[in-house]
Amino acid sequence: MIQPLITLPFVIPDIYAGFAEAQGIIRIEDNTLILEFVIRDSLVGLLKSGVKEIRIPISEIVSVTLNKGWFKISLIIRTQKLSSLGNLPKQEAGQIKLSLLREDGEIAEKLALFLRLKISEEKLNLLDGTYI
Repeated sequence: MIQPLITLPFVIPDIYAGFAEAQGIIRIEDNTLILEFVIRDSLVGLLKSGVKEIRIPISEIVSVTLNKGWFKISLIIRTQKLSSLGNLPKQEAGQIKLSLLREDGEIAEKLALFLRLKISEEKLNLLDGTYI
């Protein structure tokens, strides 16, 4: 299956008791979901960290849920292991909620659909006994 060329901006709000937020992009590369982000202060936006990158093998993703609201969309990614999410802020029990812009809804749907398809393929390969 050919991987789609998708990059999707996201935000993780209210880090450090609301004093910071993470801003980044999601992309897929070689059966790996990549989250690149910087952490900025929420007050004036002057202080920011260097670019951080979390690589999550698609085989370690358990589920992907896309929730649509009136103004924002959230993408919830749940993994098999806590370590899969590395030092990603606001992760809880192997799960992270990423806030997306409403206008990125179509791209978010494509990303969620692709990830669900890859998760299903992984499960079928494990059941079949032939891991590709």
